[in-house]
This record gives sequence, structure tokens and C-alpha cells, in this order.
Amino acid sequence: MAVKQVAATGLMALYNRYRLYAEALRSQPDLAADGETIRHYTLTFVGYKFVFWVLRPTLDDAGRWNGCAMKRLHGPSCERAIKVVLQFGGVRTFTNA
Repeated sequence: MAVKQVAATGLMALYNRYRLYAEALRSQPDLAADGETIRHYTLTFVGYKFVFWVLRPTLDDAGRWNGCAMKRLHGPSCERAIKVVLQFGGVRTFTNA
């Protein structure tokens, strides 16, 4: 469920960024950055598991909005990092065999 929510809200944020880019391109084409740099990053958590995501627009040949793609960047666990912090604080942790 969290991934679907992130996809929906991320899509809206990404589309808003695309619209700003398209307006900038229309009004000042020489100042508008490359459309490939439009991205939205997001993070999902379920317990101690997490995933970083990036959403990028898919544009047609004319540079018009054609949807977006969502790709997993990193995940799914921060268990190792939590254990390092606990061990640094003197807490004994156990590993799965």
C-alpha cells in the first residue's frame, strides 16, 4: 500500500515539476535546463525496512508528458546500520545464522 501511495503522490509532484519546466521552456527557452533532470525522490518505510525510489517523466519525441517511470534506488533494510549504532552504544546484538 505504501508503494502505491508514494507512486500516486510522487506522480503529482513530478507532473507539477514538469509543468514548471514546460512553462520555463516556453517563456525563456535559453534558460530552461534539460528535461532529463526532472526527478522526484521518495522513501517508503515498513517497520525497519525501507526503499528509496526515484520517479522520472517519460516524454514523447516532442518533449510532452507521456507518464512517468518509478525505479527502486536502494533498500530494503537498515538492520545493519541499526546494529552498528547499538553496538557502538554497548548493546549486544545477535546475527541471523
